[in-house]
Amino acid sequence: MDIRHIPGTKFDEGIYQSECLYNHYLPYHDQLNGEADEWIRQIKDNLGRAVLLREMRPGVVSWMSRLTTYISLYGYRFTKQDHLEFIHLTWNLLMTPSQETRLMETFVRVLLALLKRKDLLTPADLTLPWRPLYQILEDISSHHVLMNLKSYPQDFEKNLKNLIRLCRYYFPPSATHEILTEFRPHFCPHGSMMTKALSYCNLFLPTLHVEVDGRGGWRRVEPPPYTAWLKELLAFWNACSNTPPWEGSLLSLLSRLAADNIGCIDWSDLLPVLFHKCMQSFGLPVYYKRLGVKLKAPVISNNSAAKLIISSITKKSDVLTSLSILMNAINSYYHPTSTGSYSDRIVEFLNKLISNLMTRLSVERYEQPNPVRWVPSTRDEDQITDSQVAEFCRIVLPANLNLASSKKYVDIERANISILASIRPDIVIPPLIRRLEVSLETLTEPVKFTAAVKCIVSVSRNLVRNDPRFPAGQEHVLHILFSVLPGIDCNDIKKTLTVFQLISVIARLVPFNNVALFSKHRGKGGSSYSLKEFVLKFMDRCFAMIENSSLELIRQEQSTSDASMSSEESSVKIGIITCFDSILHQTDDDIKQVAIKKLEEYLRGRILEPKVAGKIASGMCRTCAKISPREVLASMVPRSCQTLLAAFKETDLNSDHYLGDEIMFNLLLLSDMVCVPGYYLLPFKDQINQVLKVGLSLKNREGHTFALTVFRHTLHALTHPCLAERVGIVSRPSANPLDDWGRPGDLNQLDLKWYLPSEKEFETVCELGEFFLGRSVETLEQFIENKRAVDKEELHKCLKSISSFIIGSSPVLPSWEEDPVYLVDTGVVHVPRRHVVAPPSKTFSFRFRGAMNTRKFIVDLLEKLLNKLLTDGSDDTKVMISIATILKLVVFQHTCTDEGLEKHKSVFQQSKSRLESKLLGKHKDIRAILVERILIQDEKRLVENLHTSLTETHVRIMNLLTDLSLSLYSKVRTHAQNILGKLCKWFSYSYKVLVPRVLSRLHNDPKITHEEFKGALYLILQNQLLVKHSWELQAELWPLLVKAQHNEKPSISALIKSITAYIHSIDSWTIQWIEPTDLVLDIAKKLVSPSVVPTPEEMTVAHDKRDKQSKVNVDKYMELVTSLCDLVEASDLHWRHYNTALSMLCVLLRHDIEFPVKAVRLFTSNLIHDDLLVRKASIHVVDCVLKKSKRKHPKISVKLRLKENTTVIESCEDYTSRSPGTNGCEITLDKSNHSNGCDPEESVGADATISVDANSGVGDRLQYNRKSCQITSDGPFQDEFCEVVIPDVRTDSFESSKPVLSDHVWIVKPGERVDNMFLQYRDINKPLSNEDYDAPRFIHKTHVGFYVWPRENLIYAPSSQQPPLDRTVDQMSLSEQVIYSFFADGQNVTKLFSFLTLENKKGHDFFDVERFGMFKALFRNFGDLLMENFRSEVESLVADHRESYQRAAAEILAAMVRGSKHWPYSKITALWSWLLPAIRTALNNVSPETQRDWGTCFATCSDNRDPNKLHWLMEVAMEEPIRSKGSFIDASRLYMLQGVVAQQRWRVGELLHRLLQFLMPFLDHPFHNVRSRLGAVLTNIFALDINFEEVGNASISSPIEKDFINKIFPRLRTLQTDEEKEEQDLRLLQTVSIWICCSLSQNLGPMKDHILQIIPILLQYEWYDRDPQLATDCQASLSYISRSSIDTKLVPMMCQILKDCMEADSWRTKLSTLDFLQAFVFNSFLHVCEAGPDVSDTLLHTVNLGLEDEQIEVRVKASQVLSGLVHCRYISEDEFPKLIKKFKKSSRESKNSVAVSHGSVLGLCAFVSAFPHDVPQFLPDLLLYLGSMLNQKQPISGTIKKTVQSFKRTHQDNWIEHKTKFSEDQLTELTNLLISPSYYA
Repeated sequence: MDIRHIPGTKFDEGIYQSECLYNHYLPYHDQLNGEADEWIRQIKDNLGRAVLLREMRPGVVSWMSRLTTYISLYGYRFTKQDHLEFIHLTWNLLMTPSQETRLMETFVRVLLALLKRKDLLTPADLTLPWRPLYQILEDISSHHVLMNLKSYPQDFEKNLKNLIRLCRYYFPPSATHEILTEFRPHFCPHGSMMTKALSYCNLFLPTLHVEVDGRGGWRRVEPPPYTAWLKELLAFWNACSNTPPWEGSLLSLLSRLAADNIGCIDWSDLLPVLFHKCMQSFGLPVYYKRLGVKLKAPVISNNSAAKLIISSITKKSDVLTSLSILMNAINSYYHPTSTGSYSDRIVEFLNKLISNLMTRLSVERYEQPNPVRWVPSTRDEDQITDSQVAEFCRIVLPANLNLASSKKYVDIERANISILASIRPDIVIPPLIRRLEVSLETLTEPVKFTAAVKCIVSVSRNLVRNDPRFPAGQEHVLHILFSVLPGIDCNDIKKTLTVFQLISVIARLVPFNNVALFSKHRGKGGSSYSLKEFVLKFMDRCFAMIENSSLELIRQEQSTSDASMSSEESSVKIGIITCFDSILHQTDDDIKQVAIKKLEEYLRGRILEPKVAGKIASGMCRTCAKISPREVLASMVPRSCQTLLAAFKETDLNSDHYLGDEIMFNLLLLSDMVCVPGYYLLPFKDQINQVLKVGLSLKNREGHTFALTVFRHTLHALTHPCLAERVGIVSRPSANPLDDWGRPGDLNQLDLKWYLPSEKEFETVCELGEFFLGRSVETLEQFIENKRAVDKEELHKCLKSISSFIIGSSPVLPSWEEDPVYLVDTGVVHVPRRHVVAPPSKTFSFRFRGAMNTRKFIVDLLEKLLNKLLTDGSDDTKVMISIATILKLVVFQHTCTDEGLEKHKSVFQQSKSRLESKLLGKHKDIRAILVERILIQDEKRLVENLHTSLTETHVRIMNLLTDLSLSLYSKVRTHAQNILGKLCKWFSYSYKVLVPRVLSRLHNDPKITHEEFKGALYLILQNQLLVKHSWELQAELWPLLVKAQHNEKPSISALIKSITAYIHSIDSWTIQWIEPTDLVLDIAKKLVSPSVVPTPEEMTVAHDKRDKQSKVNVDKYMELVTSLCDLVEASDLHWRHYNTALSMLCVLLRHDIEFPVKAVRLFTSNLIHDDLLVRKASIHVVDCVLKKSKRKHPKISVKLRLKENTTVIESCEDYTSRSPGTNGCEITLDKSNHSNGCDPEESVGADATISVDANSGVGDRLQYNRKSCQITSDGPFQDEFCEVVIPDVRTDSFESSKPVLSDHVWIVKPGERVDNMFLQYRDINKPLSNEDYDAPRFIHKTHVGFYVWPRENLIYAPSSQQPPLDRTVDQMSLSEQVIYSFFADGQNVTKLFSFLTLENKKGHDFFDVERFGMFKALFRNFGDLLMENFRSEVESLVADHRESYQRAAAEILAAMVRGSKHWPYSKITALWSWLLPAIRTALNNVSPETQRDWGTCFATCSDNRDPNKLHWLMEVAMEEPIRSKGSFIDASRLYMLQGVVAQQRWRVGELLHRLLQFLMPFLDHPFHNVRSRLGAVLTNIFALDINFEEVGNASISSPIEKDFINKIFPRLRTLQTDEEKEEQDLRLLQTVSIWICCSLSQNLGPMKDHILQIIPILLQYEWYDRDPQLATDCQASLSYISRSSIDTKLVPMMCQILKDCMEADSWRTKLSTLDFLQAFVFNSFLHVCEAGPDVSDTLLHTVNLGLEDEQIEVRVKASQVLSGLVHCRYISEDEFPKLIKKFKKSSRESKNSVAVSHGSVLGLCAFVSAFPHDVPQFLPDLLLYLGSMLNQKQPISGTIKKTVQSFKRTHQDNWIEHKTKFSEDQLTELTNLLISPSYYA
């Protein structure tokens, strides 16, 4: 026997970055260094050469793939210089302009592999710019991509973002400043741009800033660059705290900042807000009166919140106090009885908390020094302490224990418990052991027992470790093992499998060889424990399971071959065998022999049925054979062989009847016994050979199959290397055996032994192969040559024998050696590398009959056989399927398959997750896991060797499989197609072998059968021929698919439909190849060796080849489009194929090449096609063509300068009329006042001026100095306007890369300022002349100017400098000419509009963006040239009341307004001259069905358009929105107005003032739908009322919410009097209620104090029965208020208001107050807890008032509120005795007052109800005290009885545990209390 021993060693990285350490333990490790050096040299040479030859495919792609494979097999075994060159080359290839998207994905994946290990490269080694990544990310959401003119692979964006995260560490020092400069201008909270900007900030901003210190080490940069943005972003968050959409991105950024800078930032001010946000995001079902309201969906990531919480824990912080408050509040929601939509989030939050703590502890305690040497370690004073760790574990443990019984979250819970146990086993494990002990008392309740066992499995690693923190853990191991044995129950499979898992896990952690030690451990009863006894008892249980698992056929029509193992039986088999294997591998020799002997005794003379019980017993024998092969084989193999040979003699072998259980069981037993190293089989080869000679001749199919298993396993044992032994928890035992329990494996000292088959084993294989393979081959040859008649069954058995031989002996069947077949021309080496997978002396080759190659011989044989079958017209599908299977084995079966590797990886990951201790970092895995990982490394190399060159034999195999893929039989086709698909994926470009035969089956030839055509379509789909990057193929394939019209069978129709759908997923592959940049070529030259540098001649050839290929691609593209157009125009296509052709043409519309005019003409004419789908496709194409034809619109820049007489706005009073109740405007002239901490002279430039007259208001006309202008676009436009830039007001201070530190939070004041006044919509800013319209003062993007100005050109050049609109047809492009000609024909337009006004699906038609986009493009490209044809149609549409007509009108009107963006003043005024009457008509004719469409129309018109240039639309929308012409018309006009105003946000302050003044008299409108709409409009009006830290309100010109409340509150206050209520005031209250709901659910600002003063009124009218709708609205507003964020400063005010409400006269108001108090306190729990003791006293006093109220409903509700306060621990446990004593005293002393006495009892009952899942120490006495008062009169006795019954119900499930908290006397009294007295007592 050849054993290769590999001891442990020390690894030396040497000159390489990092090596794969697992390679050292492979049996051929001494050959790997040379192979790795040679392979990396080949990669460098060929990769560099491919780049120099401009060969992206296959050269660069192939060798990039091999680079990632090299990293997978060898790690980073190359020098740092090589590493950097690989990165630079791949980076610059990725950044090459116009690079193909599929190639970009390849480069991104390679960069991910190269940058994955940040410990290998420091920021000093590598610098990567951030902007190119940003540009690529932006391109993913560009118009080209959104319009499907360009496409990226499916996961490209995800991979790109992962790459950005890795690259952040290597951004240059100036990156922070550059990123902020880029994204700060988008910081406008009122739009979506800030969401996008902050998501990019989160993605790009570096948070770890380090530099090299003077000693060569690394230190943090001082001052840190993040100070440039931290306060600023936090201030934005504080101002916009009502769940802004960018909140999640900001929190993610902050959490990363906290994790990278632990202890460097004080988070104390942020944490209260964070905890409140977390609790709010959970969505816990605590509502006011259970009225669920829809607030904004939470956008906070649980991982981000948890990371920030954990990272902020320092010695000085009180984070854990806040965390304790939070967890106390939500612990009960983790209980299995409490589940809902919130469960996922709270469970995830808990998991992320624990995971992030584990990560931090691992870095701080177990990975020191930091493995990433350039990352500074956390300072000692900032590291988390032991006491904090213990406190954290105590905080989260109750929630985890509650989750332990959950079925849904069992996996998450086990992960949590495992981590916590590794952190503090002394805190976590004892409760779990107690739960197990309690569950053992009631095994009849399997749920609890199973949950307890699963928890013990999760903590097993920490239970068995010799940990000084929990030294008693090891003492529990044997007791647990013995105690769970009764859980092995054949009647409960799930419970049994859980027990098997526990025993198996412990057996892999504990060496079962120290019998003396174990015998000292005693159980509860004093009996001693013995390992031997445990093993024997376990085996007895297994035998009982076997007996109960026997398959018995009780029906005569059932056959044994029909029976198979159920999923439960299969699980039991795996569980028993795995568990038995784990135990025996760790036991000493004595126990092994006892166990083996017991198994032999059990099997001796016993015959088991082979389907279930026999397989289990046989598996146990297999385990014994692996453990002690010599002894077990000598004992059992001869006996099995003798039994079989004797039974064969007594059986009719030529009969196909069942052979009997004796033969089948012994064959099964023998097949498992031979699964040992082949050396041990040599003494028994003759006996096994005799059995095989008979067994493989059996007529019975099942017996033959079992014999084949013996044959296959024997060959496998003789040919496959394996580990010689896998025994041992550790390779080198410690002096104290207890120290080895659960000990981590040492990768330096694994001490492995490999068994390698020798010459003797190979000789045995040759003997078996020549005989048994020869017998099958001879039979097949005789059949092929017609020398012998062979039936189907015998043919099938011969083929099964051949497949078994290949599987069993694959290591000695090398691949054939032939010249490669090159299907593509390449200038680099394209032959895959053959990796070393065995020592040279152990490489054998079996040559059947002396053939050169056995595999090739089998292929030749099968080719002849298949030809024979096809010629004879055989219908034997089994034989054909077997042929396909053997062909697959011939190619892919080489020791290991890729499927086997993936399965092994999956099982490995499951075992690893159960046994690893993540806390220990790189020492987390035990030895067994490391050994498995080495086996996987060996298999990875074996699978990689399957990548071979395509040869002629491979081509023959593919042709054979193609024949089978086109077979008449569906099973054969399906099987062959799957194998052929795998071959095509495995061999690059091998699809070209299939193409000729597949395409030939697509022709309309009557000789082609339906099955062949169907098989060809499947091959096209399965092998993705439609997306192969070959224009030659597609130019031929796509037209054939369109012309292929065989029949109308449903299967064919479904395939055509699948092909049509699949076409839309096609990538934008290359048409014209691009030239690499000079930098790419320079890097490539550094990689290659001088000997492989391309010669000038080769370079010339490569250039010519690339240019020629590009030309061919263009020609084929044009040919393909033309062919498809011809087919469509031929008019003889079936409609399905017609649609397929159109889909293909749509996909061929690309951004990088002009769409042929013929196709444009086709789609343009199809705009009036009868088919709806055709019209939709045509609209899309025309829109895209017009988009591609869009001409660039030049922009100019404007510099603004303030004159000395410029006024600076200081306060926000009335802006227009200074009327009372509105914003009076106080304007002061003060040049020295720098409103934003910035000099006005610095904030704007010197070329233009803003002149403001103090007497005329703010923001007069923008004046500008005229001078020559430099236009930033193509074309030499000249004009007198100035060249301008609106600058960042601190441009000069940001020139350096260092951050500018300032005490100011803001760079400039957010919102309205002097430098952005000209953007405001005002009468004086309206362009009423051509000169005004062309003035450079209009900016369309709404977010621009709100904060800092961007460094880009913002203003469009005047109309005279824009592309001309009055073009002749000759001046248009060819595509535009076609489209213009179509729309210039009035008949076409009329017909098109007739189709546009058709209904598609009633109730499902909405504003069509595609149609709007096409018409917008028409008016943008052609101006008003087509207007006459559209005007009459639009005017007729708006006058029609029909829904579809109104919808079409809305789309056209929006398109006209948007498309006229760059029209000159003369044209725009002409347009609006007739648009305004049309809009007025439309507003009068709006219907309920089209209200939403018109709202979309007006919102679309206004979105991102300068309001001053849209003043016509603004004013028509403001024309008396409420005209009292009907409630629906009024509500509709308000809705339209809302759409216009909402898009302009902060730029229409004056208009909002006018609107508010107009609406004030209508707030008490008599119709509810109008009032509802008014509430929504008010929300938009006050949306700008946001206060920013240090600078105040961002809105200067907009209305202020507080002024509005002050004006209407006197009317509302009258509702609190006893006087008769005015109907108008009630309606006003309803409007205000709706406004509050809309405002709190939509606006960004927090709830303000003036809202609180309305709460008493709302509470008073939420039960108003005279107007149920008013009551409902008041309830809804109260529910919104109770769930909305509130500042901590407002909590005392809120509590005082609620206290005052409790003194109201109405008991209903009091009841509502308590309801509101309950919801408010819980939803703002963290803020309420931090508000101080005064608030606590106020709340308790409020509750006491309720308990003392005369109305019983109020008292009951107060008790519920008190119970909630106690349950959430708002009332501390120290206060419990005081309150209980108070209530007891009151209950005794106030017997004369039923209300007070009942209130006191309710107070005591509140303490009982507060603990539904546990029993605190005071509760037993309290229950008995309440029991003593049962004789009191009602309602006291009823309350007590109800409370006691509720206690019984909630504690019933865990009563065995809970009753231990009671004494015997207390239990007796409690029993009497719970059981009602008998009537007969």
